[in-house]
Amino acid sequence: MRAAFTARLAVASARKGAAVRTLRHDAARAQVAARLAAIGASAQHSATFFRARHDEVKKVSSECVILSAIVHLQRFLRFQMKVKILKSH
Repeated sequence: MRAAFTARLAVASARKGAAVRTLRHDAARAQVAARLAAIGASAQHSATFFRARHDEVKKVSSECVILSAIVHLQRFLRFQMKVKILKSH
């Protein structure tokens, strides 16, 4: 009788241990999934930020090219005016 009771306790303890292990594994999986989701969101935010910065750099770069062209055009126009003035004298 005592052996049967001990055997039942051992089986119950094994089941309880298996249930606890299952709960721990499920909790660990949930934590890993949450961490992966956070990493994914961070990576997506970084990619969006990088694309925005890249677009800003392209915009500033194109503005610099335009401003540079305007400056060179102004210099050239001044040079042409000087040439016209010299030719007229």
